[in-house]
Amino acid sequence: MDNRLMLNNAAYLPGRSLSFTKNTDATRLRVLYLDNTATGGGNWQACRYELRIDNAPCSATVNIAGDVYRDARDNAHEFRTFLGYCDNVKAGAHTLSVYVRATPAAAQYANSQCMTGWGGVQNTATMTLEVEEMDPTEVRIHVRSSHVTL
Repeated sequence: MDNRLMLNNAAYLPGRSLSFTKNTDATRLRVLYLDNTATGGGNWQACRYELRIDNAPCSATVNIAGDVYRDARDNAHEFRTFLGYCDNVKAGAHTLSVYVRATPAAAQYANSQCMTGWGGVQNTATMTLEVEEMDPTEVRIHVRSSHVTL
């Protein structure tokens, strides 16, 4: 059996949700999604992967999303990272979910097939959904990024 999910219509991805409890109103949420994603359905296709809390974007002005694009020469199966921050989420029980649809930028993307997961070795697929509650007055992020030529 293959662990891929293939969708032709907008939908919440089965098995890609996380229930959590937010402790206080004033904290910020850092949300993370790691998974193998791809786009199919022919040439020049694109799918949008969105992280939603309680079936909605983080806010009216913040939508944590990423587009996966495919042209005629591409095999777009790749492990990807989607990361963002949500403010103004009230304390209490919530659910983080992954919502997938064709990228809305152009009509040509309407028939895109959005694929998630991969059979791989022994038909196993790994994905991660993570929510971290952060005090925005104490956040310190240090990052180093570089390109290494082997």
